[in-house]
Amino acid sequence: MTPIDENELRDELWFAEPASGPDPDALGAAVLSRGRAVRRRRVALASAATVAVVALAGVGIVNLLPGTGQTAVPAQTAPASPSVDPTPGPTAVTPSPSATSRPSGTPSPRPSATPSGTPSPGPSTSERPGAPHTGVIPADFGTALADRPLPRENETGTDELGPFEPQSLPIVCASSTEIDLPSLGGLEASRLRGRIEAGDASALDGVLLFRSEAEAMAFMAELQQKIGACAPVGEPGPNIGTPEDPIIERTLMASSTEPGLVADTFTVRYWTERELDGTWHEAPGGTLDLWGRSGRLVAIHSTSGEYVGDPHEEAAADLPPAQVLADLLAMA
Repeated sequence: MTPIDENELRDELWFAEPASGPDPDALGAAVLSRGRAVRRRRVALASAATVAVVALAGVGIVNLLPGTGQTAVPAQTAPASPSVDPTPGPTAVTPSPSATSRPSGTPSPRPSATPSGTPSPGPSTSERPGAPHTGVIPADFGTALADRPLPRENETGTDELGPFEPQSLPIVCASSTEIDLPSLGGLEASRLRGRIEAGDASALDGVLLFRSEAEAMAFMAELQQKIGACAPVGEPGPNIGTPEDPIIERTLMASSTEPGLVADTFTVRYWTERELDGTWHEAPGGTLDLWGRSGRLVAIHSTSGEYVGDPHEEAAADLPPAQVLADLLAMA
């Protein structure tokens, strides 16, 4: 019997038609259950190589649970297909430094700044953010952080965990619209590193050093304000399947403050829905970005994978982002 990999099995579940006719609700429930099971197994593999998460796990999980000022958490309107194929271009998306193109039908977490079926990570650039890309944070900028590796940056890659490599980061809405952030003009230095993790998962760690605490505060305020102004649902993306078996996806997003961690802490989340017989169902593919500030240092930890629905709670339980963020902010 010919083996079938998980991505092919997931696609078969989407398009299976029972003898009695398609049942979108049952099919959607099957995919939801399948995505969560795959994600838990893959994170279990990745967690073996993740260090220093247990100490603050209790604090991290408690502070990242829902109920902390959620803005928009829609579940019925539409955005661009979130994907993660790394092809060089100024419109970066998820940290996938050495990935090859993803299989058709495998959802990816963050919407691209250019709506296409296979968006790609942006280049590592040493240039200050500027028009027309004032919403792209450079992987390496300035000299102040040049000899200061991030806490997890030197972890050795394995079969399940790739090495951390430079990765720029675009700030986008669910609609794939790149957000203009003039406050990045106060940036003195940046250092961002991303890696591939178990299965389709990926992670990004980064720090932004501003010239003053006031400029760091201005950036965080502008970031929260403009993220909050994004439409919570983008338009459906292009067909990433075939004419006979179309695969249409859209991205949803939400944000919330996370009091009790560090100054100005908040999360931004993106997740995927897929259309089946005219109905939208949650599908594997989500990203959680956790932002925080300490003095003039801003840090981000982003985790992406096969989360089903808003990853706010599940991502916190899988790998407490609060611990990683705390380690990054300790560089201040």
